Order: sequence, then C-alpha cells, then structure tokens
Amino acid sequence: MSGGELRILVVIPFYNHGRTVAEVTSQVLALGWPLLVVNDGSTDGGPASLRDLPLHRIDFPRNRGKGRALRHALRWARERSYSHIVSLDADGQHSPSDIARFAEKIRRAPDTLIVGRRNFENDVPGKSRFGRSWSNMWVRIASGGRTPDSQSGFRAYPVEPLAGFTYFGARYEFEVEILVRAVWAGLPLDWVDVESRYFPPSGRVSHFRLFWDNFRISLIYTALVARNLLPLPFRRSRQGRTPSGPAAPPAGGESRLEKAWAGWLGAFLAALPLFGVMARTVRLYARRFGLDAGAALAVNRWGAPWTRPWIALAAVEAGHFLRRGRFFAPADIPDLAAAFRVFGRELPARVGEYLSGGFWLGLLAGAIVFLILLVRAGHPSASKEGNHERS
Repeated sequence: MSGGELRILVVIPFYNHGRTVAEVTSQVLALGWPLLVVNDGSTDGGPASLRDLPLHRIDFPRNRGKGRALRHALRWARERSYSHIVSLDADGQHSPSDIARFAEKIRRAPDTLIVGRRNFENDVPGKSRFGRSWSNMWVRIASGGRTPDSQSGFRAYPVEPLAGFTYFGARYEFEVEILVRAVWAGLPLDWVDVESRYFPPSGRVSHFRLFWDNFRISLIYTALVARNLLPLPFRRSRQGRTPSGPAAPPAGGESRLEKAWAGWLGAFLAALPLFGVMARTVRLYARRFGLDAGAALAVNRWGAPWTRPWIALAAVEAGHFLRRGRFFAPADIPDLAAAFRVFGRELPARVGEYLSGGFWLGLLAGAIVFLILLVRAGHPSASKEGNHERS
C-alpha cells in the first residue's frame, strides 16, 4: 500500500467493559480520530453508555471472542477504504494519546505491523513479565520475527494485506497468530513505546480464562511452529518485503545468545543426510528462525568435506545402538557378502538408523556448539576481538 492515501481508523473491541468503555471511547473521540467499536456480545449495559457518541459500531449478538472482533474490524475497514486500524483495549490500560505515536510511524513505514511496547519496569506482576517473554520467544520460533511485546493489544495493522488472510484464532490467540502470519507474508514488525496502567485485581476488567485460553494459545503455537518447520514457501503479500524485527539486537547478551543458537542450528543440520541441499536448508531455517545464516553456515561447514563421512558413520552407529543396543563391530561385516547384506538388502534399516542417530547426534553436537559459542562470546578476549574487528 506504499504511496497510497493513509486513512487510520481506531478500533476498540469490548466485552462487558461497562465501567471503562465510555471513558476510553470519549478520549479517542476528543482527539479527533474516527472510531469503530465492536461490541462482542456485552451483557452489562456497556453498549448503552455509547448510544449518543459519534462513532461507528458493530454489535455481535453473543460473545464470539476478541480475535473475531478484530478480524471483523479489519474487513469492515477494508470495505470502507481505510489503510490502517489502530486497536486498543477497552479496559483503560492504554492511553489514547499514544495513537499519535502509531500514526507517526505509520507515515514513515505504512506496510509495517506496529506493536505498542508497554513499560514493564514498575509495579508489573511477575507472571506478566514471564508471559510476555515466553510469548515473544514462541513468536520468534514460529516466524523468525522479533517483537518486544507480543501480548500487547495496542497495535497498528495495515488493513489491505492482513484483512485477506485466513485465520484460525478467534479469541486471545488471534493476536499471536496475526503477528506470525504477517511475518510469513513478508511484512516487517516494528514497535513504539506506549504508556500503560496496571490496576489492582479489584479494579481490573479481564475475561482471560486461565486454562482454556492458555490451552487455545498453546494449540495455535503448536500449529504455527509446525508450519514454520515445513520447507514449503509462504504466500507473500504484495506489500510484503523481507521479514524483520524492530531493530538489531542490542550488543551483549541477546546477540550472543542468537549467535549461539545459529551455531546450534548449523551443527544440528550437519548430522542429517541433507546431501546436495545442506547449504540451502541451513539458509532456509536460519531465515525461518530469524538467525544469522552466515554463523550457522560457518559451523555447518566446519571441516567439510572431510568430516562428512565421519559424521554419517557416527550417525549410523548411533542409530544402530538405539535400535539394537550395540554398535557395529568389524565382526558384523566379515566379508564382502556381509557388506552387501548390511549396506544393500538392509539399506532401509541403515537409512532409518542414519535419520534417528543423526537426529540425536545433531542435538548433542548442537548443544556442545551452543555452550562453546555462548561461553566464548562472553569471554573478555572474545569481546576485545569483536571490538578490534569493528574498529
């Protein structure tokens, strides 16, 4: 949608937020933004408090979930030629004045999905901190995209590419799914800092169901990660470009950890029988996980081609041990006929041993490389080396 007219619509989905929704919507309207509210089957009288306000409104007859409300809002906005929607929660946690920050970034990068990063430095429950980090990690594994706050409901969505996707999530899991699908389509992720308020339990309005919503989120993570592992191309958006994160990782712990994970990937794949497609596979999965392909390839190619036969032999031996409880011995191949039997008629068994043994050998080799790179990168001499290279 680069080059087109920017028309921003603010969207507030709500369900039984009767105590707060009128105040939040009034603040948005006072700032002059066009507003759509999606009443997700509220039964507490909240919709009546919006009756005289100059806004657009969609009413669901029953509760269908936040995900469906946002999906409906995206389609509604596309039909009316809005270029972007900015969604915020109805519970009063977000400050409508921060919509201007999204608008500023939208003007600079109109094809980007922008997340509002909440300030988690003060008075934030420990489970919220952990939940955000845990969710960020799984978004990274499922797509390679980086975002500092994958659980924030304060976001800006480019309408045209995102309204046409097929989504499975209907409730809170949708907000994870749309991040991942945006990255798959080639849309960049970015973020802005936003103000957020945290209320005591007595003043908090939340409809998150601890078991069922976490269960649904776990299912969507599993499906998204499984799809990311399939070596099949993703359908790219016309607006999509190269997947990216909000910024380069800061020097220090995070970049060191990412380099170690890239080494793990290169070592793991080196143990698998990917003849003829090894380098392509390393690059593919480095991109899928948002890792440094150069670092992964450097580890993967270490000692090649001389190490390849020994790795293959070690993988078959490991697989045979897992299958039979013992390694191959010279006595198992006393003559040429035995060799033809072991590596001819029994070839399917050897291939299976190569696959199973290579998998576990790759996990072990990857873990060793991961620890070596993590420790080495954190060593003072490695830091001096890096500084010298940058100078």
